[in-house]
Amino acid sequence: MRQLAIGLLGCGRWGRYILRDLRILGCEVWVVARDAASIARAKESRAAEIVPRIEDLPERLEGYVVAVPATAHFEVTAALAPRGRPIFVEKPLALSVADVERLDALAGEQIFVMHKWRYHPGVEAIAAMVGTGTYGCALHVGIEFSGWGCNHEVDPVWVLAPHVLSIALHLLGNLPPARFASGERNARGVPVGLRAVLGDMPPVDITIESRNPRRRRHLRVAFESAVAILDDPYADHVLVQPGDGTEAMDSEAPIEIPISTEFPLLRELRAFVAHLQGGPAPISGIESARQCVGTTCALREMAGFSPL
Repeated sequence: MRQLAIGLLGCGRWGRYILRDLRILGCEVWVVARDAASIARAKESRAAEIVPRIEDLPERLEGYVVAVPATAHFEVTAALAPRGRPIFVEKPLALSVADVERLDALAGEQIFVMHKWRYHPGVEAIAAMVGTGTYGCALHVGIEFSGWGCNHEVDPVWVLAPHVLSIALHLLGNLPPARFASGERNARGVPVGLRAVLGDMPPVDITIESRNPRRRRHLRVAFESAVAILDDPYADHVLVQPGDGTEAMDSEAPIEIPISTEFPLLRELRAFVAHLQGGPAPISGIESARQCVGTTCALREMAGFSPL
């Protein structure tokens, strides 16, 4: 594969890992960075060039990755759209459905979203079980993202909900309608938790918490004849327990289905680079963004949270 020249917008806490993986994939990376810390990270990770403005990026770049704060995703993506190149944007694409629609009108076919959990080997494995009916129909989906604190510029619900919803989207093909949402705020009124239900066949139960000292990333899908669990994002297997829950636990031994431990970020960036080389588009396009942002906004409204 020939070397690609890619523009990276932002080199913050997450952008530095994107730069690292683009370099692993053999790309020449031009970074737009302004503050001293971001510039230092870009230098440390051997960016080809570091410039302060989008306008300073050369026209020869073949694609762009946007890793700026979520509040700037719309502005930066809109500024890149006239360049006519594919754009890979960190989730969420925007903070309102209206802004997603504006971006669709500007450059919908060239915009993709970095929903890394859709590239997690464990999520892929369980999605394959859903799609093939290996253990019968899916009867229930449960997803929990819990932990302590949030160092983003938006509240924890905006940070975590797109992750959880992208998993549900990957499992089911489309996001079911929001049925229920209950929110939790801290003493300052900031949204820090959400319990929600989507759809009814199967229902999707969602738990998001940023005031839980136990960090957890948990996916459970109950099928007619088994339950599949991914209980650790770094696990090397998916656990499948055959049965319907009415028999003794030891009636049939659990099965460990091996999965790759390659990081999802590298996997999704590889997909984007392959697309720039003429391969298929990344799996999360503008329609995925429309569903994830729209459902996040609907759940926030049900829970009594403000849009932002």
